[in-house]
Amino acid sequence: MGKWSRKILKTWLVLSLLVSFVSLTLAQTPTVYRYDSQTGLWKRVDPKESEIAVQLPSVKDFLNSNVAIPITGTIVLQPTQSGTTPQMVTIKGSNEQTKWYYYMTYPLDGVEKSYEILAGQTEKVGRAKVKSENNRLIVSFTLFEPWLADESHLLVMTEEPTNLSNRDLAPGSFPYKQSYSPMVNHGTYDVILTATPNMHAVYVLLHLSIMNGTRSETAWAAKEEEKKMCIEVSGGKIKWYVKKPGEYVASFLTATILSSSHPVTVTFSNFDDLSLEGGGEEKLLVHYAFANDLANVESWIRARDLNGVSLNLQSGERLNMLHKVQLSVQQGGTYRNSATITFTLKAVEDYVEKQ
Repeated sequence: MGKWSRKILKTWLVLSLLVSFVSLTLAQTPTVYRYDSQTGLWKRVDPKESEIAVQLPSVKDFLNSNVAIPITGTIVLQPTQSGTTPQMVTIKGSNEQTKWYYYMTYPLDGVEKSYEILAGQTEKVGRAKVKSENNRLIVSFTLFEPWLADESHLLVMTEEPTNLSNRDLAPGSFPYKQSYSPMVNHGTYDVILTATPNMHAVYVLLHLSIMNGTRSETAWAAKEEEKKMCIEVSGGKIKWYVKKPGEYVASFLTATILSSSHPVTVTFSNFDDLSLEGGGEEKLLVHYAFANDLANVESWIRARDLNGVSLNLQSGERLNMLHKVQLSVQQGGTYRNSATITFTLKAVEDYVEKQ
């Protein structure tokens, strides 16, 4: 290959790479709209007027992360194993009929733990909580609507109950029991613990007789609830290049709760208008809206007012945010603001003091 051929090939490769890079960058660039005061409509902006660039993600997956990261990619949070693996046991009676039961393994560490309540072996119908305190064991349950309980039975053991007989398993023979008329969706037991040497855990059998309309079921408190969430977030560090006065709108952030064991609370902090770098009183006004697209915006929220907003998202739900910047006669320069969006797995219930 001659000298000119190699030079042409080298130039072609460089151009190919440049075109690929530009194509990738443009694919990541959100569409920008500018408000037309004469027509009252938002129009797509010519790049000569305004451009917006989004920082591509540097990292993607996080496990139990507590560091500041670009909010782009997938964030996965899940707890380490606690070692309290639940047991589901089946037994056969004299008539060859199979019975099943679950039990909760609770380490006597004084920390409140939450467990699933299962009906029909697999259907989650509520939540049980267990806590040790001053040689007492507090066991409570809450059923999800529309389930209600007419009876509950409790047995606390110091040895793992893997070989109970039909007689042992009869809920009516459990030492603690409650009947409810009318039926209830919650209840509590306060049991005195008889401490023995080297006792580090107890095994709790909580049985419920429950109904949902005309449907009746047997339910047991079972495995410890998982506390985890998986969130996919796109957005992050955004740079505007505004060349003409006006109001400009573009997508700011999309967050999808791919999965979560509990509701996820979204809060905002340090949001404000953009301040001129190097000091000065100049600011660029910024507003935000929660909407899938510009046509569905109901109202705009001033940046600083966003700090008082709190949203609750369930597994599978999505949060979409747009933002709007306003340029009028501000001094030319670089305007900045750094803010934080926090996703909190709400694995505890709000405490309400009893009167």
